[in-house]
Amino acid sequence: MNRFLPLLIAIVLISSSCTRQPPVEITPEQTVTKNVAFEVYAAKDYSDAFYNNALAEIKLGLAILNLKNNSTTVIWDTTYDFRQLRQYPQIDHKIRIDKLVQHLENSELLHVSKTVRYNINGQMSMESTGEGVPSASKLFIVSL
Repeated sequence: MNRFLPLLIAIVLISSSCTRQPPVEITPEQTVTKNVAFEVYAAKDYSDAFYNNALAEIKLGLAILNLKNNSTTVIWDTTYDFRQLRQYPQIDHKIRIDKLVQHLENSELLHVSKTVRYNINGQMSMESTGEGVPSASKLFIVSL
């Protein structure tokens, strides 16, 4: 019996150290809803004849950036084709577009973007911006 005592102690120690850990509960990730509003308008009066050959094209977009697989999915976009600056409304008649978007709170980011291309007497220029939407709502202004 004395020769089995060390073996018995070893078995008891090993079995007591191998206690089963309770499974970790996986909680589903929260979906959040965000409101993104775009406002498009002319910042000044372009009715002067000087602006007859001044055109602008606007591209707006919403995308979800997936942090787990590093992919980007465009969920909405629109384009206002080249038109004279005077054809864009003034601020009191602005174009407003509201979008409600859902995404996963911790593994996805909502991103808004705008690109404005100008053609003024044949001279092209472009400005483009984009930013994340960290809070529940975001107003994105496009003034020409």
